Amino acid sequence: MKLNKMFLVGALLSLGFASCSKEGNGPAPDSSSTADTHMSVSMSLPQHNRAGDNDYNPIGEYGGVDKINDLTVYVVGDGKIDVRKLSTADLQVNQGASTTSIVTAPFQVKSGEKTVYAIVNITPKVEAALNAATNAADLKVAYEAAYAAFSDAGSEIATLVNNQDQMIMSGKPVVQTILPNVSAANASVQNKVPIIVKRAAIRASMTITQQPVNGAYEIKALRPGNVEVVIATVSDLKWSVAQYEKKYYLQQKDNALSPAASFVPASTDNYNGANGAMKHYDYSQLANRITVHQLNSAYSAADVPNVPYKYVSETTHADNDYRKGNTTYILVKGKLKPVATMWADDEEQAAYQEGGDLFLGLVTGKFYANEANANAANPASGGAGNPRVVTYKAAAVYYYAWLNPNTLDPTTWTMSPARRNNIYNVNISKFRNIGLSGNPFVPTDPDPNNPDTPDNPDTPDPEDPDTPNPEEPLPVQKTYMVVDVTVTPWTLHNYDIEF
Repeated sequence: MKLNKMFLVGALLSLGFASCSKEGNGPAPDSSSTADTHMSVSMSLPQHNRAGDNDYNPIGEYGGVDKINDLTVYVVGDGKIDVRKLSTADLQVNQGASTTSIVTAPFQVKSGEKTVYAIVNITPKVEAALNAATNAADLKVAYEAAYAAFSDAGSEIATLVNNQDQMIMSGKPVVQTILPNVSAANASVQNKVPIIVKRAAIRASMTITQQPVNGAYEIKALRPGNVEVVIATVSDLKWSVAQYEKKYYLQQKDNALSPAASFVPASTDNYNGANGAMKHYDYSQLANRITVHQLNSAYSAADVPNVPYKYVSETTHADNDYRKGNTTYILVKGKLKPVATMWADDEEQAAYQEGGDLFLGLVTGKFYANEANANAANPASGGAGNPRVVTYKAAAVYYYAWLNPNTLDPTTWTMSPARRNNIYNVNISKFRNIGLSGNPFVPTDPDPNNPDTPDNPDTPDPEDPDTPNPEEPLPVQKTYMVVDVTVTPWTLHNYDIEF
């Protein structure tokens, strides 16, 4: 489910907030003698994204619980950059159930055409880059640049602070003519500069509405005539998220393309290596798994405050460029337990010790506790090569889902844009099939000394026939659980998928 909503933020600028002015090649004191009028700034996160924002599967909205620390305003005109930074004490923030608003108090400026930039919760890295600009052109370049999303400690685009989202927020600068001789009392009417901002980050989460039986979830395969047959159970479900951009644009592009939008893996070799996926995407959260949150009814905005989540960055491509190796995914890991009828025989079932490796024979379609027995019963095709056996190490089984697929039918997926200012919840509604033997979407590198190579302790068995390749388009012919993806002022979205 996709949750796609813009956050409404306004800012109150007091008359005494910090201000500096830049002219030419260096800072210069701001002279109130040149000011001939008053202006104010209002910031908002709209309730809906604009048309064409790939707002798939909406189910509602969520106002959010945002931590506002500061607001930084850059007023550009007459060859000067006037920087005004407001701390918490300078801001009056009104947070409602569906919106948050901040409006500045009037402040003095010189009249004329101005370009106004505004950033909520500016990070040290971004602030240093913007403050280094000495003219309008340099400021524009810095504002449109890409910055590290999560790797710079202290400058992450989002952190959780006292159960509140502390996120950098930005939007398009506004060009407006500031009228002369406007009093402070009339500034909010005659010289108010409205700026729309978005949260730079995304929230991803996972829930399950299938009900457990004795602490485990039944995997019900569909047989001819739509007859459901329980073939196994899966338990201990935990999820993580990966393959999102290492960088983000401070100002979202008009087409919402992210910095690595042009990376389209053409082969597995292209996906791997120093110039492949690891150069562009973050896999650091794969080992930091969260328990899948149980729900008793369909996911909605009311559930958002109670469901654990992770932050990710915007990750998008041109419509035809989405591949399995460049699209953000949620990975689910569980513990597999076949039912009695899925074992090769009673002896294999009796010999199995819980938590040990499981061996699935691709010829017999049965499970084995003993690898030698599995290999003997499932020889390679034509007698040459490896036995046709898939190993599930420690009985671990894996499922993956995209955050924001563009259709409800997995066989017709063509794109899955992960857009900033969205909450994407993936809800498992049903398990239909036994999942993968590992995570197929972690790049490797031929150089064992490359420190940037992500660790993948969950490497799939090479004999697993369902393991996808990173250069493949998104559609799948076989799915492994039912998924409702919800993107939540913040907007909510939902879709179902059977795994």
